Amino acid sequence: MERSRSIPELVARLRHEATRAQATCALVEIGVDAIPALAEALKDEASRAFASLALKEIGPPAIPTLVEALKDEAARAFASAALRAMGPPAIPALMQALRCEASQAFAGVALEGIGRPALPALIAALMDDASQSFAAVVLARIGAPSIPGLVEALRCAASRAAAAVTLVRIGAVAVPALHRALMDEEIRDTAALVLREIGEGERSIN
Repeated sequence: MERSRSIPELVARLRHEATRAQATCALVEIGVDAIPALAEALKDEASRAFASLALKEIGPPAIPTLVEALKDEAARAFASAALRAMGPPAIPALMQALRCEASQAFAGVALEGIGRPALPALIAALMDDASQSFAAVVLARIGAPSIPGLVEALRCAASRAAAAVTLVRIGAVAVPALHRALMDEEIRDTAALVLREIGEGERSIN
């Protein structure tokens, strides 16, 4: 009971430079019980940076709160940074957020920051109409590590167009993998088209 009563006081201390570091540590130690108050603190300009830090340190139980904060224009950058720092445990919730117009942009920023561990989920999202376009943007930003999965995605009718466009966006670094794909009858035609768009078509065919 005493610990619960201390939460509002600790959250209030997040607003002051002299006390915020100690208050953050105390709230992390309290853990899950502090999440609702920290969610409110994300709405306060003076508190949100250290509130997001505390939520990140509390870990996976705080992921839904941080994902919800991606919809808040003032808090979304802090929430996205916290989710990025949490890494793979945040990926499923971020993939859901990628399907929501209000949260998809900063969910994408977090997924881009997570990088390679997010690739299987992002490749799979190319088959989902609600998240396909933003998944493609994130894959293009991740760049070279995305290429093997994108080439494989050329095999599936549902993801082929999005994968092809993403490979074009990635550009020249995708060319060696696309050259190899020319030897695969199933994806040869699409690989040739992508190479042509990148500017390597004639060299690949001749």
